[in-house]
Amino acid sequence: MRPTEKGPGTKNGTPLRGLKEVLGRRVWELRRRRGYTQEDMAKRMKLHWTYIGGLERGERNPNLSTMVRAAEGLGVRLVDLLDDRRTVQPLTARERREANLLRFLRKRDDGLLVMVDAVARQMGQRWEKIPRTKQS
Repeated sequence: MRPTEKGPGTKNGTPLRGLKEVLGRRVWELRRRRGYTQEDMAKRMKLHWTYIGGLERGERNPNLSTMVRAAEGLGVRLVDLLDDRRTVQPLTARERREANLLRFLRKRDDGLLVMVDAVARQMGQRWEKIPRTKQS
């Protein structure tokens, strides 16, 4: 049985703790998938980073506007954030590398970002010129 919390508008209590844990887990999963740190997420939601940690642990009781800000910050619909049946698949090796690269670049200055962008574009152009063999 899930713990319940009583409050205004509840008759016998509602499973708020379970809802807070579901929301927190979803925020954590989606934040990690996008390569955001808690600090990045806090900036996107205009909150303090310690609030994000509490939210992810199910210790916060966010209001509707905070949940909307979390969904917008993660680039998902609110229903997708709240529905625990919409499981987030584990990160693939590629997604993990992409998230790590994004975290690395976010911690550096714009000069490195410009340089990495230029190198990636040059490598991409060269990659397109390499003839491919057909696989049967």
